Amino acid sequence: MQRDNPVLIWNIESQKSDSAISHIIAGNLNGIDGSTDIMIAWDDGSVEIYNFDSENKPSLWYQINFQESITGLGIGKISN
Repeated sequence: MQRDNPVLIWNIESQKSDSAISHIIAGNLNGIDGSTDIMIAWDDGSVEIYNFDSENKPSLWYQINFQESITGLGIGKISN
């Protein structure tokens, strides 16, 4: 892939007409299979986590709305 010839790999069809994506972060969020998941935060306080199947097709894994604007995201590991 070259900078002047981008390839669309994934497109989010949003039902949120009044909200924009504020942050996107990628990492192994479920901690199970070592794959890369994507977390998306929206200005309306929604957070969505997508994981990918064996054919790299995304599916919504988790969704929550905090009813507040999201100002940052981070990924970490907590252990005992």
